[in-house]
Amino acid sequence: MPQESENPHILLIGPGLPPNSMAGTEQHVHSLAEALQSEYEVLVLCRDARGPEPERDNPHILRLPPASNVGSVDELVAVCDPEFEKVVSQQLEDFRPAVVHLHHWIHLSNSLVKLVAARGIPVVVTLHDHYPICARTNMLRKGIEICAGPEAGWACAGCLPPPGAAFIKESPLQRSLRRLASRVFNIRSLPAHLRRSSAEIFRARLDNLYNELCQASFIICPSAALKREMVAVWPDLETHLTVLAHGLATGWGAKVNRTKAEKMRFAYVGNLMPHKGIDTLLEAFRILDRPQAMLTLYGGFLDVQYAQKIERKAKTYGVMLRGKYRQADLPGIYGEIDVAIVPSLCKENAPLSAREAFIGGAPVIASNVGGLPEAVSDGENGLLFKAGDANDLAQKMRVFLDSPNTIQRFRQKLQQPKTIEHYAGEIAAIYTQVMRKK
Repeated sequence: MPQESENPHILLIGPGLPPNSMAGTEQHVHSLAEALQSEYEVLVLCRDARGPEPERDNPHILRLPPASNVGSVDELVAVCDPEFEKVVSQQLEDFRPAVVHLHHWIHLSNSLVKLVAARGIPVVVTLHDHYPICARTNMLRKGIEICAGPEAGWACAGCLPPPGAAFIKESPLQRSLRRLASRVFNIRSLPAHLRRSSAEIFRARLDNLYNELCQASFIICPSAALKREMVAVWPDLETHLTVLAHGLATGWGAKVNRTKAEKMRFAYVGNLMPHKGIDTLLEAFRILDRPQAMLTLYGGFLDVQYAQKIERKAKTYGVMLRGKYRQADLPGIYGEIDVAIVPSLCKENAPLSAREAFIGGAPVIASNVGGLPEAVSDGENGLLFKAGDANDLAQKMRVFLDSPNTIQRFRQKLQQPKTIEHYAGEIAAIYTQVMRKK
């Protein structure tokens, strides 16, 4: 625990931190914690411990191991995790924060705002994705189809496996008939009674997380797109959601030394996952079939089978895979990129990769969903394509190949993201506001 100081104490809670977790939310929490430490005593509580690490000796970071049911549907629908909430309660007593800043519920507990607010401590919530209205977080059905909304839990029940509680409600006769249909007639579709029970559980999840937001002192949406999605489900929250774009560590941009190459260098930088549109990008490169173009993927895989699939395709199409990277590697990476591509299938909130590309001086080709059109101005600092449409993406890549001066023209209009220091000042003003209202 941090040593006692006169500065107000701020408790940040999130799913993880680098180097264990390198997704956008985790990197944002880490950068914000560092930027706040000049004005506050900061403690970060997360749940991604995987053995001895230097960070575990840092008094400003408390890592806990994940729950035993991490990643399960039961974890996603559970109202609370008593084990994690016990640790939070202890930190509220020991650390005595003036404000708790919650950055996610996933893999933690779905009742953290209620827990903290009951003690009279203001809670600031930053919504990094669609988690309150989508247990998958990304509003994709079965990983490929954009979801229109939870439909009071019915859409969720058709998208995710039934939680264990749904089976508990089965009568003996219903259970026997379901097993008979599966074993004898090979019927795999979800029976109506399970679908109904599952929808009720997901509806209860929605109600719980709605109540969480209602008890928050301040709610931040990093993009207008995310706010629209939330308000579409819960219209009465419109006046409670404030759009405030993230800040980033931008200093590394000055270290980029752009090299020259005979070919035009297209690249993707980020985690390699299906919903990031990696398959669409590889297919677009195959369709492009231009010898003066090269494609490089920077980032690591989270799924072994998916990694093997992409590695096979990359070898066939002549795409380079450069593997995992650290933030310290970004100047060198963007020194070798002419055009960055962000081909997400899902409704990204405030995608880190697009904004990092601007810091690195690279125009962006991005899919036209979620918060991406807020970052990429079509025809000004990049191009937008129809999400999931490999032919459209290939056509946008041809624009740069057919007119190479487009890169420089777009580069001159790149909008640099706000710095993390500026953002920390905005967050500090919010902390002051909620403390005064206490």
